Amino acid sequence: IVDAFSVEKVTKEFFTEFRQVFDRTRLEFETANQFTVCTRLKAKFSDEEYEEQINKFVFTFLGRIIFLYFLLRKGWIENKQDFVRQKIEDTNNTNLYQEFFVPLFFDVFAKEPHLRPPEIQAQYQDTPYLNGGLFEHSDLEAEMEKEGLFILINDEFLRGIILNYFEAYNFTVDENAPDD
Repeated sequence: IVDAFSVEKVTKEFFTEFRQVFDRTRLEFETANQFTVCTRLKAKFSDEEYEEQINKFVFTFLGRIIFLYFLLRKGWIENKQDFVRQKIEDTNNTNLYQEFFVPLFFDVFAKEPHLRPPEIQAQYQDTPYLNGGLFEHSDLEAEMEKEGLFILINDEFLRGIILNYFEAYNFTVDENAPDD
């Protein structure tokens, strides 16, 4: 039993699976955005730079999700540890990337409460502003927004990686803390 819960074993398993999730997310990004964002990137960058742009986006997106789970563990998103799972499991919620993650990342975490749009202020009354670069628009995100191109990620894909991967792990800051 001790072996099953070994931090080292869980860490290795997490990162082995993370590589697969990264590759699947990259493929999903290119599939969902092949005629918009990817076409624009291919016209602007060499093949190598194109690959780098896609990899940076995917890594940043997944890094944001990981950080989100540390915040959830502390109950710092509307005082709920299952806030994301509730949103993801609700099949009435659609266009999850644009309608849920983009506002959460850029209108909640990246803005002080008094600077958030009114509808965001009403929805997120107990979620902190995070003063850091992780939740600021990347160059790619800012450029696509300026050009009116929306980054898309399929809802079922997002539900799959959230519910079948991220929800399977216990994200803690200190694995020796009694409440983690």
